[in-house]
Order: sequence, then C-alpha cells, then structure tokens
Amino acid sequence: MNHTDTHAELQVTALPPLQTRLIGGYRLVREIGRGSFGVVYEAEQELLRRRVAVKVLKPEIVLVPTVAERFLREARLTSALSHQNAATIYGVGLYAPTPDAQGLPFIAMELLQGTSLQDLLDARGPLPPAEAIQLLRNLLAPLREAHSLGIIHRDLKPENIWLHEDGGQRTLKVLDFGIAKARGASWDEQTSRALTLAEHPFGTPAFMPPEQATAAAQVTPAADLYAVGCIAWLMLTGQLPYQASNAAQMIVAHISKPLPHLPGHLHGSPHEALHRRALAQRPEDRFQSAQDMIDALDALGATLPHLASAARPLTRSSGELPCVRSTHPTHPTPHKTPVPPPATTRPTRPTEPQPVSAQRSDDPSANRANRAIVCTSALCALLMILGALLAVFA
Repeated sequence: MNHTDTHAELQVTALPPLQTRLIGGYRLVREIGRGSFGVVYEAEQELLRRRVAVKVLKPEIVLVPTVAERFLREARLTSALSHQNAATIYGVGLYAPTPDAQGLPFIAMELLQGTSLQDLLDARGPLPPAEAIQLLRNLLAPLREAHSLGIIHRDLKPENIWLHEDGGQRTLKVLDFGIAKARGASWDEQTSRALTLAEHPFGTPAFMPPEQATAAAQVTPAADLYAVGCIAWLMLTGQLPYQASNAAQMIVAHISKPLPHLPGHLHGSPHEALHRRALAQRPEDRFQSAQDMIDALDALGATLPHLASAARPLTRSSGELPCVRSTHPTHPTPHKTPVPPPATTRPTRPTEPQPVSAQRSDDPSANRANRAIVCTSALCALLMILGALLAVFA
C-alpha cells in the first residue's frame, strides 16, 4: 500500500456523533468545547451514573504519524497523577466505528465547574501579591508530583488553570495533563515538523521557554517553571513579560530579548528577583524543581503579612451568583461562574498586543531594531512552514 492509500484510509474515522457509547461505558451527551487538538464532550459514565468530560483527538491530528500511539501511552502515564489540584483522569481508549477503522484516542476526566484563571484576570486585572502567591503554590503542587513521575506539562497557561467550584469552595485544577509529554520521550523529526505546522501540541508562544520554542535542548521540568514565571508576571501586573503582535515575534522575544523590569512599585522588590530566576533564558539558571519555587514563594510571602488581608478568599460567599454554563471553547467543563469585576476599571487584555505600526518610534535606531525583529520573526515562521511541508511531501 502506498503513502497516498494509507493517508486516505486514515481519513475514514470521523468524530463520534452524540449518544455514541465509547469503550468504558461513556455515552456522549453534548459537545461543550473545541480546541486545535481535540473536541470535548459532556458524557455520562452509565454504569456509575457519573457525569464526566471526554476529550477526543481530532481526526486530522491522528493522521500525523505515531501521534495516536504516543497520546494514549502518555495519557495512561498521566492518569497516575492523584493530586487534588490536577484534573482527575478516569480512563483512556480508542473510538472506532468499525473493527477495521483507524481509531480516535479519547480521555475521560472529571467534569469541572467554575471559571478559568484567564477569566478571573480578565474580570479583576492584577491580583494582590498574597493572593497570587497562594494560587501559584496551588499550581506548583501538582507539577511537583508530575515532575517526580517524569511528566512535563509543556502548555501551562491561564486558560489551562481552572478554579473549580464545589460546595462553595474553589479548588485550583491544572488541565490538559493528558497531552503532556513524558520526560525523555521524543517525537521523530517528521512528526515534530508536522505537529509544528498544525500548532499541536508544542505549547503557547506567550508562555514558552526558549529551549521548547527552538528544540535546542531536551525539555525538562524547568520548562514548566518558566511558564509558571510568565503566569506569575501576568497575575501581578496584568501584562505578559514580553509584548508582540504575532506568534513568531513572541517566540523571538523569549529567545533573544532581555527580561524587562517589573513595573511601578514592584521594580526592585523581592518579586523581581523571583521572576528573574523563574524566567532565566537558560534552564540551568532557573528554579530546578517545583519545590524550590514553592520555597521561594513561601519566603516571599513571609515578607508580606500586611497584604494577607488584601487577598480575596477562595471560598465563595453564599450571596454570590450561582454557576452558569460556560462557552469557553477549550475546557472540559460546561459551567462557568461569573467573576464580579472590581470597582476600578480593569486593564486591556494583555494577550492582545498592539500592532507593530502602533509601536513605532521617532528614534531611527528603535525603528531599525523593530524592522530587524519583524524580519527575524518572519524568517522563523517561514522556516517552520517550509520544514513541515518538506516533511509532509517527503
């Protein structure tokens, strides 16, 4: 069978229709989200009468060589996570409408209620330092367990951090461990190029460390800690550490630009020292473990006792609005609780940088520098696309 025949055969399996019963007794009730990597359904595990979320890998992703096999193997590995701050995985399997069809891998996980960290930041803007430190500790705790099992998340971002509502209590949950990468595993060159072209599953440029963006070195737990540093910066300032108008420019900024200073009163504070270590360009200069970063946050928090009362509690008061349905396209949850905005005006969403034309300067040297960054970014993007096309047609 030639390459073309194989490709056609692999295209047969489509996404499962509603009411489909998957292996494990999961009946699909309704679609609740779509991302670039997969489709999420609300489902019922009929034997236990339990509502769950089921994430099914898209057919076009399964076409990439070895992806389905690695997806299932690494999802099974991730199911070993038992930390309360990691979304629980109930099972994995393959959906195949006929015995000879190419199956679509799926993950069944707990169905969450609440809101994402991104939605919280959109509503409230920068968080008080004491509250940010507590959330970061809760984010690092499941990473500590995952790293001890050799699992690296590789796509930490506010959209993948959920504030789960249950009985009036909010619990931070890290999502999408199911598409994490086992430490020491590697994609073959053709698979890596094809996935890069499809933007799966190599991370989000605004939170991606240099070594992950360039594949210059094996990704280690330090990559996740770099992403945590970016999230911490966003929590405290309402902005990302680097600004860019497209993904290629953002990657170039993380690779080549010096880290700016924290703004305002945070400049020169103990916060800045912590961020400079977390966001060091070389992995060996960062925190070497999640526990190291937790210890640094605890030391920093000990200097801020007067701010403890400023942090909003994670427990909701009974007078707040009840949960409503979520419309977020990428999360395995159908419910989202509105987060009341503060009295002050919130800043512009930091993930929407201004166009390059709005950043022009009257300084000729600054303009030359901007043109150089644009050219470098375009070249990086072009090389990625050319590499992927060569891999596909090789």
